[in-house]
Amino acid sequence: GPGKTIAETPISGGSTVFEKSATTFGTKLSSSADDPGDSGKASEALLAGRAMLDLQCERYLDAVGSANQASTNERKQVSLVGGFAAAIMGLTGSTAKQIAGVATSFSFAGSSMDAYTTTYLFSDAAKSVTKIVRQSQSAYLSALESQDPELNYPNVVALLTGYEALCRPAQIRALI
Repeated sequence: GPGKTIAETPISGGSTVFEKSATTFGTKLSSSADDPGDSGKASEALLAGRAMLDLQCERYLDAVGSANQASTNERKQVSLVGGFAAAIMGLTGSTAKQIAGVATSFSFAGSSMDAYTTTYLFSDAAKSVTKIVRQSQSAYLSALESQDPELNYPNVVALLTGYEALCRPAQIRALI
């Protein structure tokens, strides 16, 4: 396999980079919530939140890509077994109805797997979906920098929520 992602890399204390990032973000966001008008604390929360969300998104896209790869392999295996079963049935004298029943069953299984892949794995996460998400994140951050919003606790929560949505299934589907 490709090895651990940055997010899953172990660090001191037995936690992962992602877990440390989530803890850091929680601390920074809590500090900003305690002093909602402090732009310095809000800025720290924004940076920590963005780092955590980037790690979270990478984990998600990696998992979708891996699941897509596994699903493609399983679909091909089902097709191969279905073809092999129909051929063996034909060679051993099974009736046309029996062969058609087996072929239809394997065809249905393959179509069902294709439907799952299209619905939950976005068909090709490793390429186009990752590219679309990265472009959207980049555009979001560019727009954020050009607007130079007032940084306070409520705005940071809104900005991070918007950034997080770019790597969520509903928004990915909308982007596609």
